[in-house]
Amino acid sequence: MSETEFVGIPTERIPLVWPLVASMIGNACEENPSSGYWPEDIRSALTSGEMNLCMAADEDGPRAICISEVVQRPHAKVWRILLCMGEGRKDWLPFVKFIEETARRIDCRWCESVAREGWSRELKPYGYKKTHVLLVKDLSDA
Repeated sequence: MSETEFVGIPTERIPLVWPLVASMIGNACEENPSSGYWPEDIRSALTSGEMNLCMAADEDGPRAICISEVVQRPHAKVWRILLCMGEGRKDWLPFVKFIEETARRIDCRWCESVAREGWSRELKPYGYKKTHVLLVKDLSDA
């Protein structure tokens, strides 16, 4: 396997890259229905620049993707990771540093992610702290 490369995908290149990442995004949306996103919502937001796509890739294609958005709060700009997934996590986990550098370049003060429990262990060596627990209930069956 070749070396993994970390890249941010410019908005104008989303249509070219979409076929390579659509199934990963679709899987993420299925696994997390409470996100409220369907793949086409994400594609639209990436194309308009409302969301960002970063990718870890090698010669075989994408290994991991990160979908994020920038949120301007009254006292800080925040890079919010909405989806981050891929295969062979140990190979691409350093992708986190690339994501952080990308956020710093646009003056984000914080990087945050709503993620499954396992991510808190994986990201602890990178300085991330679990500050909250997200509780979700499906009200459509109530």
